[in-house]
Amino acid sequence: MTNLLNLTLLCIVFSLSNLFAFSNLPKNASFDSSIVLVSIKSNYEISSFNIKDFQGNIVSVNQLFLNHKDFKLSRIYKIRLRRNAQYAKVIDKILKTQLFEYAEFSPVYRTFTVPNDVHANQWHLTKIKAQQAWNIANGNPTVKIAIVDDAVDYLHEDLKNKIFKNPN
Repeated sequence: MTNLLNLTLLCIVFSLSNLFAFSNLPKNASFDSSIVLVSIKSNYEISSFNIKDFQGNIVSVNQLFLNHKDFKLSRIYKIRLRRNAQYAKVIDKILKTQLFEYAEFSPVYRTFTVPNDVHANQWHLTKIKAQQAWNIANGNPTVKIAIVDDAVDYLHEDLKNKIFKNPN
């Protein structure tokens, strides 16, 4: 009886942790079910993961944060699945390998021409008249932008051929 109670409590804790894993995402968030983000356990290497065991359902496995000084971030990989794969079954099989701390579908982020999250404490946006600028320039490939963020998927098909790397 004690084992059953422990198992039940463990299931509840696990369910709640998954429930809050994406708590910072918008309520109408969507996910790309052809991309699975995983974190390999610290006592394993990615070479232990054999994609041949997945009958062609895995297209590629890429490390998201190459040579990152943060050990946990250096353990995160993006697994791209075949478009017509049975996603839920593949992710279950990935977890059953016991190599990964978690496996979850990649959230899809959408951009807006005019941001919908401007806050009153962002006084600088009014000062530079950002609101007016957002509606002037959008979708022009000659406009260069800088993204100061280390969580950009620079291998994404929309970005991979457009990333400028400073040679200095």
